[in-house]
Amino acid sequence: MQDMKRRDFLGAGLGAMMGSPLLLAQGGTPADADLKDDAKKQQVAAKSLRHFRFGVNYTPTKNWFFFWNDFDADAVARDLDAIASLGMDHLRIFALWPHFQPKRTLVSPEHLKRLDQFMRLTAQRKLDVCVSMLNGWIANSVKD
Repeated sequence: MQDMKRRDFLGAGLGAMMGSPLLLAQGGTPADADLKDDAKKQQVAAKSLRHFRFGVNYTPTKNWFFFWNDFDADAVARDLDAIASLGMDHLRIFALWPHFQPKRTLVSPEHLKRLDQFMRLTAQRKLDVCVSMLNGWIANSVKD
């Protein structure tokens, strides 16, 4: 069996949704809903699919919760390669406040360098990033 890319798989499934409000919102027309020709339906579905984005919450495979403290660029690069190979185009990362700002008057220059390195690695793979800062109970319970 031949491997099917995620976007191709979803595009094939989207063909079944012809005429749905979702398709119409993505640039289809009411006339598209009445198409009888399957090939034409697939073309419209593929065009519509280009508007969808696919992403993940990034959880490192190495040092999960503490990877900002023990940053391994090679391990991160392998993770990002795997994410990109799945057809993802963006990810969300979680920065832990106590790591990035260990004291009230100090933002960690080392952690900012690691964040910059992470962003460069994602840019090389054409992945967009949403940085979320965890500053609640979970971040405050972190002990190194």
